[in-house]
Amino acid sequence: MMDVRKKTAEFAYEGRVYNLTCNMNVFADVQCEFDGDLKQALRSVMQFKTTMVFLAAMLNDAAETQNLRGEDGKLLRVTARELGKRLTLEQTTEATRVIIPLIAAAMPEADKDDKTQKN
Repeated sequence: MMDVRKKTAEFAYEGRVYNLTCNMNVFADVQCEFDGDLKQALRSVMQFKTTMVFLAAMLNDAAETQNLRGEDGKLLRVTARELGKRLTLEQTTEATRVIIPLIAAAMPEADKDDKTQKN
């Protein structure tokens, strides 16, 4: 039987712990950042810019799911550009280690098979 639970991982950012996951909302946000080309985003996921885009989408999705709000009462939101300014190289590397398995777990089986056959 297939495990249909979404894979999650904790990620600390700006003093809060976010429960990250990769779901269709995250893919949709990333797709928008790549002018509709999600496959391009997936092919370039190891590049810093793409990592920041995926991480921002996951952080924003987690903030919404966890109802994380700032002092102004608004949902916390972050952009890839903000992350690029605030995260160190070490933090970015850690983020990559956290999000890659989440992205892989969210991929449809057919896409996973395609990637395996090409390698």
